[in-house]
Amino acid sequence: MCGKVDVESKLDWTIWPKDGFALVISGSPAGVSLSLLRDLATRASFVIAADSGARWALDAGIGLDVLLGDLDSIDSRTLVHFRGSRTGFVEFDTHKDATDIELVFNYLEGKGYATVVATNMLGGRIDQTLTATGSFARPRGFLPWIIEDDVQLVFLQAEGACSKLVLERDLLAADHQFSIVPIGGSACVSAHGVEWELDKEELSPHETRGVSNVVTEHSALVRVHRGIIAVVIPS
Repeated sequence: MCGKVDVESKLDWTIWPKDGFALVISGSPAGVSLSLLRDLATRASFVIAADSGARWALDAGIGLDVLLGDLDSIDSRTLVHFRGSRTGFVEFDTHKDATDIELVFNYLEGKGYATVVATNMLGGRIDQTLTATGSFARPRGFLPWIIEDDVQLVFLQAEGACSKLVLERDLLAADHQFSIVPIGGSACVSAHGVEWELDKEELSPHETRGVSNVVTEHSALVRVHRGIIAVVIPS
């Protein structure tokens, strides 16, 4: 079981692995609050920024273990600061076949982190948001988890690091809603303790059946038996 989810301003960090998680700071111009960034960074055992994500780290006063990218969108003040720190650099040529954020996710594979939390992933250019989220959600050796100020996305994978999640009703927003969105194709899903129960039923990315379900019991169990789903939890 992957644990409980709290989408209020104070997160329930008891669900995280004892050895911590890797935190990825992306460079969305929308950005999350600096207080959320600091909260995440203090609980992470490894912090990595994708290119201009380093500016958000600098503004929040967060140190980086690694700064990765082609460095084409990072400002000089931020670059000078981290060049003069103990931050490790993993640099790429600008003529490459993957975005910086995808290269970050590839870099983290095999590093032994059970969970990778990414922030500053949403907002900004829609093409970059869609491709970054799709790259993060593909089968990997860790549980992908996006945390923003107003939403969390937990990617459950039947063949991945985690296939089921418990949602505690009292820790959700006032309306106790969440959504299940198939990623990359149809998915076989169960959801119990909710208003619209699912029992190994097929959800299609071309339909809206999994949107705006409601936790009705003390806790709900969501499980993916085949495919990949995003459990979307608004705050």
